[in-house]
Amino acid sequence: MYKRQEQTGPYRSPRPLKAGQAPIPANLEDLPDIREEMAQYWNSVQRLDIAVGNILKALKDSGTWDDTIVLFVADHGMPMPFAKASVYDHGIRTPVLLRYPGMGKPRRFDTLTTNLDILPTLIELLQAKPIAELDGQSWVPMLKGGAAQGKPFVMSYVDYVSSGMLYPSRTLQDKRHAFHYTAWANGKTELKIESMWGLTFPAMAKAAETDARIAARVKQYVMGYPMALYDLEADPGQRNNLIADPAYKAKVDEMQRLMLAEMERTGDPQLENFRVSLAGGTPVLKQEPAKFRIRGGD
Repeated sequence: MYKRQEQTGPYRSPRPLKAGQAPIPANLEDLPDIREEMAQYWNSVQRLDIAVGNILKALKDSGTWDDTIVLFVADHGMPMPFAKASVYDHGIRTPVLLRYPGMGKPRRFDTLTTNLDILPTLIELLQAKPIAELDGQSWVPMLKGGAAQGKPFVMSYVDYVSSGMLYPSRTLQDKRHAFHYTAWANGKTELKIESMWGLTFPAMAKAAETDARIAARVKQYVMGYPMALYDLEADPGQRNNLIADPAYKAKVDEMQRLMLAEMERTGDPQLENFRVSLAGGTPVLKQEPAKFRIRGGD
C-alpha cells in the first residue's frame, strides 16, 4: 500500500481509481498525498473483492456452497491515522459479512456489536453445544427476524503495538457518543505506530508546518488526550473534545462510571491506572518493548 501497485496479473483492479476519485473520510485531511493513498486503498479493496469472488466460485463449483457458512470480518480499520491501532471510530468500526445456508434476503443491521459475538453466532448456526462462559451474544435470533439484541455500549481496547511499545487506550461507545481513556497521554510520550508509515501521516505532518488547524490535529494524534468525549453524530472525525464542556458533564460522568464498572468486571489491566486518572493522578506504565515486540516489528 505504501507504493503504487502495478496493475498486472489476475488481481488487477478492474476500475482503478486515481488520486481524488476516492472519498476522504472525516478523520483525515484533504491533501494531495492523502488522495493518492486513499485511491490505492480503494484499489486494494477491489483486488480483495476479486479474491473473495474466486473463493465463493470455488465453493459453488465444488458443490459445497449450500452447506457452507461464509464469514468475512476485519480486525481493525484502515491502516491510517486515527484508525488502525487506535480506539477512534475509524479504527474499531469494522466490516462483518455473513452468509449461511437457508438465509433469506441479505440485510444490513444497525446494532452495536463486537467480534466477541461471532463465536456464539457460529456455534448456534452450526447447532453445536453452547458455551456458557462466552461474553458475546449470538446474532442468530436477530438474523432470523427476531428482535435485535442491541448492547447499550461497546468497549474497545488497544495495548501493545507491533514495536512492543505499550500504548493503552480504551473507548466506551454508544450509538452517538464515544468516551476515550488514553493512559499513555502524559504530555511527553509520543505515538509511533505503523499507521504513520504510509503517505498520509507525513502529508499531515508537512501541512502542519504552515496550517494551525492541521497542526492541532497532528498533536491530537501524536500526543493524545488523557480523556475525551466525542459526539459521533455531529463530529464523525472526532476532532472536537467535549470533555470540559459543561453541557456534557452528565454524559462524561455516566460514561466514566460505565467504563469503570466494565473494567472492574473484566479485570482490565489498566483498571488501577484509570482509577488514578479519575482521581487526578498520573498513570504508571512499564515499557518492555522487547518482550512484547511482534517478530519483525520496528
